[in-house]
Amino acid sequence: MDSATCRVDPERDRQARNQFKYKGTQPMRAILDIVLMVINLAVWVIIIQAVLSWLVAFNVLNTRNQFVNQIWRTLQQLTEPLIGPVRRRMPMNTGLDLSPLVVIFGLYFLQRVIIYYIYPNVI
Repeated sequence: MDSATCRVDPERDRQARNQFKYKGTQPMRAILDIVLMVINLAVWVIIIQAVLSWLVAFNVLNTRNQFVNQIWRTLQQLTEPLIGPVRRRMPMNTGLDLSPLVVIFGLYFLQRVIIYYIYPNVI
């Protein structure tokens, strides 16, 4: 056997190892990106729902209006699974509902854990 046929190109070998090493991580990164986008969307929906609740409470918006009522019910159905358990566990000493704020802090904490601890370890 000729020694020229047994040579391995080091650059090609390194590229092949890198391609094998990172082959399965790209779908996981895409899933983490989607999770981060969903967290951002949830934060914005909670903020919009809180502002809308203030506008309804101060009679700026009337829930008898069909369009406002539809938006109100949709936002309630989207945010209640997140805010409801927190609202039930928090004491209601004042007339101010702080459960959306607690949920937003929790979502930001989850987002930071994903960004700083999970995302870098995927590669």
